[in-house]
Amino acid sequence: MRKKIVDSLRPGRSWWALVGIVLFFVLPEIAAFFYGDEIKGYFHYLSQKEPDRFLAKSFEMFESFGDFSWINLLIGLGFVGWFFYERYKKDGP
Repeated sequence: MRKKIVDSLRPGRSWWALVGIVLFFVLPEIAAFFYGDEIKGYFHYLSQKEPDRFLAKSFEMFESFGDFSWINLLIGLGFVGWFFYERYKKDGP
């Protein structure tokens, strides 16, 4: 029963699933690691220039996208590892 539940949670076995995992978990964290200050500066600039207060507050919240998160990166790498786990396992006992 438990194995059936875990197998239902595992990402699909297609290359699109792998691309999705990398695009939504790994690449944003790598970009935030290398370009975090530029991302924060850009959204800060937009929040200062926007006359609409609602959009200005939204841009202020988007400044957090420049923060690097080890947790998100490790979750993404865990999904990538889980994607390849048992992918090339030989049939047997």
